[in-house]
Amino acid sequence: MTAPTRDVALLRAIACRLRWHIRRCGHNVLSFSRASGIPHSTLHDYLSGRRKINVAACEKLGRMGIDTHWLLTGRQACRYSGDLAQVCHAVTSVLDDPCDYSDSEVEFAAATAERLREYGAAILITPAQATVVAGIAAHLARRHA
Repeated sequence: MTAPTRDVALLRAIACRLRWHIRRCGHNVLSFSRASGIPHSTLHDYLSGRRKINVAACEKLGRMGIDTHWLLTGRQACRYSGDLAQVCHAVTSVLDDPCDYSDSEVEFAAATAERLREYGAAILITPAQATVVAGIAAHLARRHA
C-alpha cells in the first residue's frame, strides 16, 4: 500500500470508529456536534474521512467518553499489568487479524475474550473483533450441538 492509500484507509477507519461511537451513544451528527463542541462541518469532515482529527478535537472526543487511543489505532490501551496484560495483548492481536492465525488459535482467542468479559476483566474489542468472536461462538455452538 502506498503512503497516500494508507492515509486514506486510516482516515476511513477512524471515521468508522467515530461513527460507531456516535451511534452507540444515541446521537446523530448534529447532536454529537453540539454535545462535544466540535463544529458540525468539522465533525462531518472527520466522518467522511476528508480531514484528520487534531489534538483539540481528540481532547473534546475524550471528554465525550471516547478512548482516543482506540479511535486513532483501533486498539484499546491495555489497563492491565503482568500476565493479564500479555493475555489481553495476545487476544486483541489475534482478533485484529484472524487470517494470520490457525483456527484453533482464533477459537482460543475468542473464548478467552468472552471469559475475560464474563469475569470482569473485560477488554474493549472493536466491532470487527466482536463480529469475529460472535462468528466463532456460533460456529462452536453448531459444532458441539
